[in-house]
Amino acid sequence: MKNNVSISSQVFDELLTTIEIIGLDKTIQTLKDVKANSLILNDMNIDFIITSVSSITNVQKDRILNGADRNDDRKIAISLCVYFIKTEFSYTYSEIKNIFNKGESALSRYNTLIEKSPKNPKTQLDKKISEYIKKINLLIQEKKLTNGK
Repeated sequence: MKNNVSISSQVFDELLTTIEIIGLDKTIQTLKDVKANSLILNDMNIDFIITSVSSITNVQKDRILNGADRNDDRKIAISLCVYFIKTEFSYTYSEIKNIFNKGESALSRYNTLIEKSPKNPKTQLDKKISEYIKKINLLIQEKKLTNGK
């Protein structure tokens, strides 16, 4: 038990030192980034979806995960990631929020953007989303065939 206390003390001391050096906000953000990256690295399905979406939408993976801009391309990329991670691999919003560092209600809105996209798109944005969905679905089907699932 004494060994556990000393490990806990070491971790706590290191955390306090880090907070003193880089500040509380940066420390929290760093911990969240490490947690999200760990989830992605440990789950090839998540990495596959994010990489596929990044490739198809031309939005860099780092921008999808850590960007702060609010333009349509990034919103669509995040929406596609959330939608496919949720529908294809049955993740909950509670699990997905650790990947994108967003609340469950925001994730729900992202998912709804794709879920409710029109079957017969009329606007350029809807056509773009529809095309992305088709391309990602093809990649997923290809992956499933390759993996024998």
